[in-house]
Amino acid sequence: MNNETKEQLQSLSDNMSNLNYDEILFRSNILLRSIELITLIKRIEPEDFDEMINGYAEVLRFYADDLKKISTIHVHDCMKINQKMLKILDEKD
Repeated sequence: MNNETKEQLQSLSDNMSNLNYDEILFRSNILLRSIELITLIKRIEPEDFDEMINGYAEVLRFYADDLKKISTIHVHDCMKINQKMLKILDEKD
């Protein structure tokens, strides 16, 4: 493998490591904490349980949709980078 190919692959590899995992982890953490909170509220069995749960369910839906969008974008970005790497390797063979 020549230096030009190595540099191209290194550049693509660097791009992969720059993808923003923090956003995915942040939203996943919010979803998990919300589920834990709902579980705790259910154990207490407050009179306004349904009203409280509906509020948290709305938050869960928002973050779940957001997480799905970000994850989908992330997967597509990884696939594009992978395709570029394979194309570079094929061209050099």
